[in-house]
Order: sequence, then C-alpha cells, then structure tokens
Amino acid sequence: MRLKRYLKLWLAFFRYNLQVLFEFRGEFLFWTINIFLWLAIGFLALELIFGQIETIAGWSKNEVYLVFFIASLFSDLFWTFFFINLNVFSHLIRLGHLDYILLKPVNQRFLLSFKYFDFDHLLRMVFLSYLIYRYTILTSGQLVFLNFFLFLLLFFCGVIIFYSLFFALTLLNIWFVNLSNLLDFFQEIRELGAKPIYIFKNFWFYLFSLIVPVGYIATFPAQALMGKIEIWQVAAAPILAVVFFILSDKFFHFALKHYSSASS
Repeated sequence: MRLKRYLKLWLAFFRYNLQVLFEFRGEFLFWTINIFLWLAIGFLALELIFGQIETIAGWSKNEVYLVFFIASLFSDLFWTFFFINLNVFSHLIRLGHLDYILLKPVNQRFLLSFKYFDFDHLLRMVFLSYLIYRYTILTSGQLVFLNFFLFLLLFFCGVIIFYSLFFALTLLNIWFVNLSNLLDFFQEIRELGAKPIYIFKNFWFYLFSLIVPVGYIATFPAQALMGKIEIWQVAAAPILAVVFFILSDKFFHFALKHYSSASS
C-alpha cells in the first residue's frame, strides 16, 4: 500500500509537469532543438578526433560512439528526473519553503527528489536509445538479451550512485545556502563518464571505477552490451548503489538536524 501511494503521488507530479509543458510548447521546442545541436557538436568532435587516430585506449570508433551515446542518455535521464529537483533545493532554503516540505505527511527525500520533471530532453532520449541499439549491432553484430539485462542493471546502478552523490552534495546548501557551481561539477563528472575510463591507468582506473565510479555512467554499461563486461564490474554495481544511497540518506538526516528554518 505504501508503494502504491507513492506511485500515485509520482504520477500526479508527472501529470502536473506535463500540463506545464503543454502551456509552454514553444519553449519546449526551442530547448529540444538546442539539445539536439549539442549532441551533433559532440558527435562532430569525435569525428575530428578519429580523423587523426584509429582507437582510444584500445576502443574502436564505434565502441567510443557507443560510450558517448550512453553517457548522453545518462545525462538526459538525470536532467529529466533529478537535477531540476536538486537545483531548486537552495531556493527552498533561501525562501523558507523547505519548512513546508518538512511538515508534509510524506517522505521528505521523495518529495525533494521527484516533484519536478524536465521534459526538454525527452525526444533526444528516444533518439539516443535508437543510436545505442544501432551501435550495439555495429560493435557486436547482435543484441543479446543477457547483455541487455546487464546493461540495464549497470546503467541504473550508475543512476542511483550519482543521484545519491549529487543529492548529498545538494544538502551542503544547508550550510552554504547557494552552491551555484553544482551544475559545473555535474558536467565535469559527465564529461569523464563520456570517455572509456581505460584511458586511466593503475590507481586512477580503480578510483574512477570504485571510489568516484564514473565507469558506471557509460563505459561498463557499454561493455555489457558488447559482451565484454567482467564479473567484478557487475558484482560491484549493486553494492556501490546501495552504499551510496544509504550514506546519502544518513547524511540527509544529519543535515536536517543542522537546518535552521527561515523564520528562526
């Protein structure tokens, strides 16, 4: 019953944001075109790079494109469902609206994380899904169900990991009020994840695999689609997702103990 209640609440938020989208269709069209242009620029940049070299850290052109498209899908998914909510957190504190959130009879983290949606990336997400399928066929010859399942597992574990990380970072607004460079940090993380992390060696490879696991943004999911994933990379994914989520939740409750309302 509890899960059903939150699903109905999530769907209510979804319908509300969809109504807002239809009220501003011109803005939606503008940002959709803008987002597709950025994808084209990224594609052109890779074309220029592979005009000079044949592989990157042993990864062929099509394999690197697969990583790039998965990283772009990761970014779009994050923008659609999470970042718009995390970005508004500092405004809630400055304007005193966080007080009202904390008083509502619903899980506070759920309300802070899933109230708003940004649909500007929706069409690009559909297009990227097709490109990922297409380049999986180009690199592997076929789409194997087990590989696709492992891809979904690793990809969504990556989403949980970085949602938890950025949720925890957003909570720092309780002390510093306005962390305006959070978006810049997200972009840097995403840029790291948009390249095969095998460009890093020794300590740095394991840092970006297990400590700041950007490998789960795109590299490891791409390996899963190509049937080249290693067992430890699969086993570590749900463990890291659970650890990051639990730590961020503990930090959330710790941060709330230090929150002073706007009226205090």
